[in-house]
Amino acid sequence: MKNLIKSVLVASALVLGNEAYAQVRLGIKAGINASTIHIPALESGVSVEPQVAFQGGVLLDMPMTKSFSLQPALLISTKGSKVNSLLIDGNSGSVISPINNSIKLVYAEIPVLALFRGRISQSIRFYGGVGPYVGIGLGGRLSSSYAPIAERDVVFGSGDIGNNSFRRVDYGASAAAGIELKRLSVGVNYNYGLVDLGSALIKSYHRTLGITAGFWLAKPHL
Repeated sequence: MKNLIKSVLVASALVLGNEAYAQVRLGIKAGINASTIHIPALESGVSVEPQVAFQGGVLLDMPMTKSFSLQPALLISTKGSKVNSLLIDGNSGSVISPINNSIKLVYAEIPVLALFRGRISQSIRFYGGVGPYVGIGLGGRLSSSYAPIAERDVVFGSGDIGNNSFRRVDYGASAAAGIELKRLSVGVNYNYGLVDLGSALIKSYHRTLGITAGFWLAKPHL
């Protein structure tokens, strides 16, 4: 019993001693993604352009020390790309027409960043962090100027070649940087996907640059 009481007292002292760092904050953020689908073995005549779309959600900031915190978030993130190719005549090899394709994939995404903060002034701080992310495919849309494809909903599945589906689970590395002014924040984030998306896009991966603005529902501990 004495040992138990001592343990409780020590734990209480540690909690009280770190009260300044225990202020968990809830925030919201929203912004835009400029995403591309990286295809390492890009065929001749095929080009990839960024797809601009929405991201937004909620995040927690859990301080570990005065300068470091863990920051998990739950986001709805739209990714994808514009993929342009050419329709070739199989007999003559001549170009019949260009084909413009649009791929939009919507994910519920959970990044967890280890974040460092530093003071610029009394009310302004900069931050930077890295960590993993995982995303679960919720839906999406394919559209093409090529009539047999036209426009259709995305199908998630095994992602194996021939079944015309994308892999539902995506994960990779995430990085973020920005500034905070009291409860407001402005930043950029970059996601480096490590999962082959599957479908007809052989060996393809998400690359996403985001710009966001956020608001903390509690005042920061400066």
